[in-house]
Amino acid sequence: MIDEIKDGIKILKFDKPMMAAVANRPSAKKWGFIILAVPPILNLLLSSMLFPSGFSSLFTRFAFWPMIIPSIAMVGAIFAMSYAGERMFDSKHGHWSFFKVLAYSSVFLWLSAAPFILALTGLIHPSGLFDLIWLVGIVWMFAVAYHLFLDWGKLSQQNAVITVIIGVVCYAVFQFILGRILIGDYYRMFY
Repeated sequence: MIDEIKDGIKILKFDKPMMAAVANRPSAKKWGFIILAVPPILNLLLSSMLFPSGFSSLFTRFAFWPMIIPSIAMVGAIFAMSYAGERMFDSKHGHWSFFKVLAYSSVFLWLSAAPFILALTGLIHPSGLFDLIWLVGIVWMFAVAYHLFLDWGKLSQQNAVITVIIGVVCYAVFQFILGRILIGDYYRMFY
């Protein structure tokens, strides 16, 4: 697991050989899902400790879905970008290879547990810092996607930007739709 985290950090530094290595590694799909799943699960457990009812609040729609929806939306955005790059601009990459690299780049989102840990000690309220960390992590993932499209997908800068913008829009739309369906009018992208 430590090696996978180190690989994710190298990807965040736009290390092209590491991006290629992860894209071609068969076990990276499994590790990509694990790396993507850690932040929402860990944050759900930590945030439930902040509720007066404790762990019984884990599966309420107001605790469970706000932690899970952003990760689901990101997976949807990853595949939407990959599909758009392939269909619109004839990018030469595999969807799963693209997913693996971007999933590894989500290792930054592990830092989103820090606000909940600090909140458990009574030092801060977690929402502002959590939102900031999540926003930086998502922006960084889109930056990695941009470099993937340039270097690996062989897209022009303009086409890479358009494809990433499609991903950003899809991320926002997926979050909005899932939030309205699973939580209702109370859901916001950032709390």
